[in-house]
Amino acid sequence: MELRILGPVELHHDGRMVELGPARHQQVLAILGLATGAPVAIDTLIARIWGEDPPPNARGSLYAYISRLRSALRTAGIALTRAGNGYALPITREQVDVHRFRHLIERVRATPAQELRRALLAEALGLWRDTPLTGLTGDWADAIRTELERLRLSALADRIDIDLTLAPADSTGILDELAELVREHTLDERFAAQLIRALHANGMRREALACFARTRDRLADELGVQPGAELTTLHRQLARDEPLGHASASAQPPVPRQLPAAPTTFTGRDVELAQATDVLIGPHNGPRVVVIHGPAGVGKSALALCAAHAAAEHYPAGQLYVDLHGFSPGQPPLSVIEVLGRILRALGVPPASVSQDPEEAATQYRSVLAGRKVLLVLDNATNASQVDPLLPSHPETAMIITSRPAIVGMDDALRIGLRSLTPEQAVDLLARLDPRARSDPRAARELAALGEHLPLALRIIAARMLARPAWPVAGLIERLVDHRRRLDELGHAGVSVRAAFDAGREALHRSDDDADHAASDVFPLLALPDGADISTPIIARLLDTTPADAERRADRLADAQLVESHAPGRYRMHDLVRLYARQAAEHEVSQEKRWASLARTWRCYLATTVAANQLVRPGYRKDLVKATPDEALPLHSREHATAWLDAERMNIVSAAEQAAEAPDEFAPIAVQLAHAMFDSLHTGRHWTHLRALNERALAVARRYGDRHGEGQVLTDLGVTAWLSGEGERAVELFNESLTLRRMIGDRPGEATSLHNLATACSERGRYDDAIGYAEQALRIRRDLGDPSGQGRAMGTLAQIHRHRGRPAAAIPLLRESLDLFRELGDERSVAHSLDDLGSALTDTGRLDEAVDCHRDALAINRELGAQLGMSWNLVGLGEAYRRRGQPADAVRACSDALTIARDINAQHEEGRALWRLGCALDDLGDADGARARWREALPILERLGAGEASDVRYLLFPP
Repeated sequence: MELRILGPVELHHDGRMVELGPARHQQVLAILGLATGAPVAIDTLIARIWGEDPPPNARGSLYAYISRLRSALRTAGIALTRAGNGYALPITREQVDVHRFRHLIERVRATPAQELRRALLAEALGLWRDTPLTGLTGDWADAIRTELERLRLSALADRIDIDLTLAPADSTGILDELAELVREHTLDERFAAQLIRALHANGMRREALACFARTRDRLADELGVQPGAELTTLHRQLARDEPLGHASASAQPPVPRQLPAAPTTFTGRDVELAQATDVLIGPHNGPRVVVIHGPAGVGKSALALCAAHAAAEHYPAGQLYVDLHGFSPGQPPLSVIEVLGRILRALGVPPASVSQDPEEAATQYRSVLAGRKVLLVLDNATNASQVDPLLPSHPETAMIITSRPAIVGMDDALRIGLRSLTPEQAVDLLARLDPRARSDPRAARELAALGEHLPLALRIIAARMLARPAWPVAGLIERLVDHRRRLDELGHAGVSVRAAFDAGREALHRSDDDADHAASDVFPLLALPDGADISTPIIARLLDTTPADAERRADRLADAQLVESHAPGRYRMHDLVRLYARQAAEHEVSQEKRWASLARTWRCYLATTVAANQLVRPGYRKDLVKATPDEALPLHSREHATAWLDAERMNIVSAAEQAAEAPDEFAPIAVQLAHAMFDSLHTGRHWTHLRALNERALAVARRYGDRHGEGQVLTDLGVTAWLSGEGERAVELFNESLTLRRMIGDRPGEATSLHNLATACSERGRYDDAIGYAEQALRIRRDLGDPSGQGRAMGTLAQIHRHRGRPAAAIPLLRESLDLFRELGDERSVAHSLDDLGSALTDTGRLDEAVDCHRDALAINRELGAQLGMSWNLVGLGEAYRRRGQPADAVRACSDALTIARDINAQHEEGRALWRLGCALDDLGDADGARARWREALPILERLGAGEASDVRYLLFPP
């Protein structure tokens, strides 16, 4: 397989080109291909296709693109897979022309032989067929094209340099090429210098002088600057008729070359490196300042040095490097006067002439730098006050600054925020550091994950591996898996991850600001709750303070890069930082205070989840979960409640699992959290988490004799089993919960168990049992005065009538349940009832009404983001279209339903979508396509024990 992006997007497989379809399909493939197997999130795909203002139906359109692209790729035996909250294309870097181009350029940099360098450059440039991503539009495509074109021009200039070096007197062959390049890139001083050298080598001195004059005038007219040092030197040598490259001797100031060596194993920051070097060497009107910030060990200095070395030749007056010691363990930060003194002395100012007054020294500094193309790297800065006096005041001078916090000010600077490497980049770095990592990819991936994909940790891991050549790659895993030892293991030869974190906290303690001290004091507590992140209101409950105070402290920790604020009002800790902070908590915070802090967060999560459920589904589980309303966070609307549940869902799951392992005083809240989270996890398709959470809750309920809780958990586990295709196990669990609830007199719980038994029996074709269970459930709900429960029971009874072939009997039940849910304001149940009503109307031939019902249900579920419901609605809509004589519309609706069902791993919905899609294709005359879909559907539905299996079997094997 080969993906070609350096021109029109093309995919070649087994010697033939795969037909990809329209430009949007090509763009999706290009985005996934450039990620080389790494998952690309759905939100990222949408942003790269439509930019900052996607259309309202962007997600639905994307699913359609994915579905059709999958079909095209499937013909070539290529599987486009769902991965997490995104998609991935199984392709390697060697199979993508862009990555091969970059790899060849990297090999050039590491190759000393000029002939081989030229051959590699020619091979790289030969991969270009046309403008990259030809025909694709949008900001993402434009940015990729701009970056690649810059790399192409740089490679082309490198090749021409080699041509001029290898055969300077035989340069007539490239004169035309250079003349065309100078016409196209009128402000590129490098091409102009090359043309001047080529003209001079061919005895055309006058033309060379004219070329310089044209370039000088264009630079002055368009940028307001004078030519750089290389062109100026060439002009001086031409004017004096000297050999080019040999300036006349004169007193020259010292040219410092202070850059430490760039890491030879640098990887994973191609885009950031390109951005930085573009500011340093590309056409630029403003100050050439790059500010790189990020947490400890993320590779800020490595990126700065790689960018500095890449740009060094453009700064012939010198390159200076100063470690400001902003976060060096046990070492105070350098003062501004110390830094100024070092730079001035390096630039030739006699030590005795360097002023000791900061303002005077800064004036000297600016005067000495005036007109000199100097590059400064200021590494490891503390804050703006340490670097502001050093900012360049002339466009000839460039500066790279690294710091943990994002330094304020410097509005015109390029800011690059670094985070950990991707898993693939991390494994690549390990393999570069120790090639043995390639021999055991699984172990390498696990080691990279244990090092949090953090470059510092990965380098330490590799150093320890190299120090143990007899060990297998997996030898360190056992040591690192033990979280109590991990930080101690991540140290080697005086370098450690712990020391890097110590330096960050030490900087807060060293600060003169009391707010920094307060932030440092609460840092250990923020690590206590399990979960992916934590919001400001939850931090306030954890710390028992106000939200404003919580936000101030968390923001200070984010500034110090000890936590990350990845969204407004939300914070997270990487695993290694969490381990570090939890160890600090064990030493600094009493056990009593730690548990009390966690209990406040759990109670807040529980109370707010209950409040959110009532806004989203009024009446649902209203009396099942016991929580204190005063402990809930304020929620103002159904939309606010839905957003809160979406944001906190997995944090609450983590809280429940953490509570289940807590002391006796706190553990029972795990059962209440499991009850409260059922609907959010169910509708959000987090079925694996739903099962694990309820299995944990079942153990807690039985341990503490909570019979009511046990009955509900058994019911919820039955639903989970049903969703997972374990029909018989689901019925067993429902019966077990029914027996328990009858024994303890739990009438609402008894109705729930009966309701679920009715649904399960109906789906398995046991209609008499199903009707009996449903009617019992409905009687109990009416006795209890539970309108929400009545609506659900009537909906279940209506479904059974439909399955028995009596749709007319289902319609009045569904209309009554629809009225109940509308009165309650339960939009999710309204959508469910509308969909069932639409299907019943379809069965009775009232097709226009059926289409309207399905469309209304689809609109509600789309607004709610309920993809499971959307898949179900689309199948129903497709069948209504088909029976109304619109098979093409039916194919589109069922295809979209199939894409959603597969994306969310909803097996029953997948089987139904395949069944109805086959029917629509059959109506279109595509008998082979129809049978193919039915053959896919049958094993799915049979495995689930679904009633639709007999319908599909009849279509495939008619009597």
